[in-house]
Amino acid sequence: GVVGEVDGIATDPPYGRSTSTNGEPLDELYTRSFRAFADVLGRGCRLAIAVPDARVLDAAEGFRLLETHPLWVHRSLTRNFCALERV
Repeated sequence: GVVGEVDGIATDPPYGRSTSTNGEPLDELYTRSFRAFADVLGRGCRLAIAVPDARVLDAAEGFRLLETHPLWVHRSLTRNFCALERV
């Protein structure tokens, strides 16, 4: 259940490269995370998240993408800084 409600969340979850996910597949980690974010964010509240690939946002059920800003880090990593709104 919901512990409390917050107005916003800013996070940079693991990408499964240099930071371990303890064996949890990335798609499951992101699906579980977005559900937890939705539990504590009220409608109209915001989520700022950095993701390695915009396709990760397919798991963002209950959110609307407001904007995304890719930042090239090196040849195998582009961080996508995304702003979402809870709907």
